[in-house]
Amino acid sequence: MKSKLNVRNIPLEEIDNICTYEFPKGVKLKDFIVEKDENSHKHCLLGIGGGGLNLAESISKNRPNYHTMMAHIDYDDLDKRECEYKLYLLSDVEEREILTVENKQSLSAFVKGHKQLYVIATFGRETHRCEAVEMIVKHLHRIGREVTLIVIKPFLFEVTPGRIKAINESIKKLETYTQKIVVFHNEDLLAIKEKSDMSMPEVFRAFNDVVRLTIEENKVYSSEQVVNVYLRDLIK
Repeated sequence: MKSKLNVRNIPLEEIDNICTYEFPKGVKLKDFIVEKDENSHKHCLLGIGGGGLNLAESISKNRPNYHTMMAHIDYDDLDKRECEYKLYLLSDVEEREILTVENKQSLSAFVKGHKQLYVIATFGRETHRCEAVEMIVKHLHRIGREVTLIVIKPFLFEVTPGRIKAINESIKKLETYTQKIVVFHNEDLLAIKEKSDMSMPEVFRAFNDVVRLTIEENKVYSSEQVVNVYLRDLIK
């Protein structure tokens, strides 16, 4: 005689009381659950830092098919952005408090309806930018989200060779926490400007469209986990 298994649905608010496993600070069992909501059919997008915010804002503005969050340590800049979801990061790198417990909870709530999302960030002179991206992506990976990271490398005149090396090392480290890393190079924009009749604002608009189509068409460009995309081949 088969034994009867009693199964009952457990409300999300009760899950954390039932599970006794000790999660890292800012992580709860319910964060791992993808719960369909009114935003689940939209492209989930997170912009980090000034350049990342500019791209995220340009891509998602007046497009209702985007579910967008913006994260920055510059509160004045973030306050000016037209975005429903904002993540105010701290700048105390030494104390490793860029991403607070409250930030983690806000991130988890933002992605609750999505298994996959895109993160956009520019890597430049600021070391804390790479630190912030790593902490955010690590948290998203920890709660089971699949992240495609879009990195924009700086113009060469903006940074030293040592900084370029550090950026490459950061990208290598982020491979552990991402499904895909798509790398664009700002230096390509200058090459396009020199070899075409386009003005610099037109070049930037064309670049924004390339990034937008990367998201909307789920372009992978190659089978490699980290792929360098050369804009000069895409923008004529």
